[in-house]
Amino acid sequence: MDIYYYSYNDPGDVEKAYTVTKDISGINRETYAVYGSASFTTEAGNLSDAYRKFAVEQAGMEADYPDQSPALINVSVAFVMDGEFDKIIDEARLNRSDYYDKSSPRGVLYNHLVEQGYGKKDVKWYSLELLDASCFPVTVNGQSYREIDGYVLYRLQAENSADIEYWYFPNDYINDYWTGHENEDALDRSKGMRLSSEEAELNTQFTINAAVQTTSFALSANEACMLYPYSMLESVIPDTQERDGILFASYLAAGAKDYNRVYEEMKEALTANGLNSENLRNIAESENSSRMMVTIVNVFSYGFIILISLIALANVFNTISTSIMLRRREFAMLKSIGLSGRGFSKMMNYESMIYGFRSLVFGIPVAILMTVWIWKVTGNAFDSSFYVPWKGVVIAVASVFIVVFATMLYATGRIRKDNPIDALRNENL
Repeated sequence: MDIYYYSYNDPGDVEKAYTVTKDISGINRETYAVYGSASFTTEAGNLSDAYRKFAVEQAGMEADYPDQSPALINVSVAFVMDGEFDKIIDEARLNRSDYYDKSSPRGVLYNHLVEQGYGKKDVKWYSLELLDASCFPVTVNGQSYREIDGYVLYRLQAENSADIEYWYFPNDYINDYWTGHENEDALDRSKGMRLSSEEAELNTQFTINAAVQTTSFALSANEACMLYPYSMLESVIPDTQERDGILFASYLAAGAKDYNRVYEEMKEALTANGLNSENLRNIAESENSSRMMVTIVNVFSYGFIILISLIALANVFNTISTSIMLRRREFAMLKSIGLSGRGFSKMMNYESMIYGFRSLVFGIPVAILMTVWIWKVTGNAFDSSFYVPWKGVVIAVASVFIVVFATMLYATGRIRKDNPIDALRNENL
């Protein structure tokens, strides 16, 4: 997406935003949706083997979920514009009419998610399918909690048992409670009202007919999501309280090549029609600024690396070639007592190997220690595991030997044709 408009209020805001902006020239793609999440569960037997294994490993369990026990799943729900939903259905070669029956509403599941987890040694990212392909159609249960104006819900443990009770306390009391909550006093239950689980819990069933491999272009491709047509919103979640408990945001997304001009025109259209233009975001411009910053950092970083490398290369070249030239009399003496050209080449190759290995014996440990130090310094900001960049090490090793051998070939080439007698007579070193 290039431009993004969001609202935490009436979903009708994005419908209106779409109506007043859809005819702006330059928009090549535009859609809207209502999005939310809750505590979703399904039968554990519906989980894919990969997700089941991942969940068990992260929980530190030794056995799989029992096949019939409800399992908590990481999934969200979105009601996308009908036209966008139809494109997803058509791409999956499904029948559109199966998803517009208000008496039996059904959706599809974007069955892919990326999760961060802990491996045996380090933190890793896992790319998984959420549900098994053979389980559809499947039912997913969504649980949220009733909201009461002027009250805050607290789930408290019962005084005489392990049961959970649902207590609603007035906002004023809660504000005063947290202001003076230094001694960790318990909430005064006489100030609140208790609801039964049937009254407090809102349970919604979502029927998923099939899995799809694509999602709305405005949604994350790394998050599993149940998709429904926007026109089926009230059929899927008929109760207003249930909708408020699950759906917390609505948004509109647009794509445009000339995104700066389109952004300004969209902002004017929203303002003229009484919508909050402050909720409009120029995502493409922000991404472009980030890319420019990365480019600048890369230019300076690689420029500095290249400069240092050239200086090091010049020093190596100068040191080796000068050393070889200063030993011309030595080489002349060896040739005078019978050293052949082939023997001379073998000797120089052996010296080159010594130079290369000697530099690496000191250089590689120092480089690894520096890498560990950098990792520890940046570890406060980034959650990452240490690893040795072996590819870079191999490149560095190869570069060292290439530079040493090339320099040696250049230097020995200049003295290879020296006359031993003239070289021995030459006192000017």
